[in-house]
Amino acid sequence: MSSSALTNTDKKFWAPAEQIVKKISDMIPEGATVLEVGPGYVPFSRATMFVDYKDLPNLPLEKVASVNLSEDKLPFSDKSFDFVYC
Repeated sequence: MSSSALTNTDKKFWAPAEQIVKKISDMIPEGATVLEVGPGYVPFSRATMFVDYKDLPNLPLEKVASVNLSEDKLPFSDKSFDFVYC
């Protein structure tokens, strides 16, 4: 049995399924505070705050918390958000 390692040419990018994003978005009440964890290059349009392991150039710096979730806790108090999208 042989296995081969993945290379950079094997990496793919998939955007979130639009029909699912719309359904979730429609469920969130207007004015709700929404945290998105891991927005990548296609942020959730209803998010009011984002968490990622790096600053993202497509998002306002004041709305992004850079957090390594493998090592650190989220920098928010409990119940700071009405909805979390990940």
